[in-house]
This record gives sequence, structure tokens and C-alpha cells, in this order.
Amino acid sequence: MFRYLGLQILIIVFCLSPQTQAFSKEKKIKLSNKVVNSFYSYISANRKPLDKFLVTEDGTGTFIWVCPQTLCFPTGEKFYLKPCSKLNDNKPCKIFAANRKIKLMNGDKRSKDLKKFKQGESLNDVKSKLKKLGFID
Repeated sequence: MFRYLGLQILIIVFCLSPQTQAFSKEKKIKLSNKVVNSFYSYISANRKPLDKFLVTEDGTGTFIWVCPQTLCFPTGEKFYLKPCSKLNDNKPCKIFAANRKIKLMNGDKRSKDLKKFKQGESLNDVKSKLKKLGFID
């Protein structure tokens, strides 16, 4: 019984430490006007299911990954993040959207309908959805 008590105390202390809580909180991303316009161009074009729209964590840079072949296979996230970071002065990146659906969580959970975009939506509609999701002010 007392044999695992030390291990249990260690796990509890680690889980309650401020460092662990910092990792669990997702940093909210605010998109610049340039990024919003780039995202609008991205969703307005024809998209394949594996196309990705990536943004830097500070919301100022973008990268669009498009499958260069007829048949593409999904890969790990790092495969997409490296070129985005390299193109944007080594700033860390996140996958913002795949195809026309936002994948990135920005705080609280919102309606799935707000995260889906249609090819024909206006820029004002896109900005309105992004505002409701907390990505722009």
C-alpha cells in the first residue's frame, strides 16, 4: 500500500504545478488583416481535402500547403509546420484550417457551423465568423 504512495504524491504535485497548467492552456491567436485576406483567398479557391492553411502563432504570417500530386497521403503535423516556420522567420506555426474547415481551437468551443466555410462566402461573412470564433477583434 505504501509502496506506491511516493509515486502518487509525485504525480499529484506534477499535475498541480503551474508549469503543467501553462502547457494545458492554448494560446489565443489573433489574426492580422493580411492573414484574414489570405485566408479568404484560400477558401475562395478550389480545395482538396488535404490542403492546409497554416498561421504563425502571433497571427501575422501564413503558409498554404497544397498537395502537389494527384494522390496524397496525410502525414504528421511536423511535416506541414516546418516549411511554414521556415518561410516566416522561424516563427512557430499551427494548422489553422484544412480544406475549408477551421481546425484550430481558440479558447472555448463554438458551433461547428461557424468553423465551416463555403467557397462563395463574402469577405464580410468570413470576418463575421472569425470574429465570433475569437480570431479577430
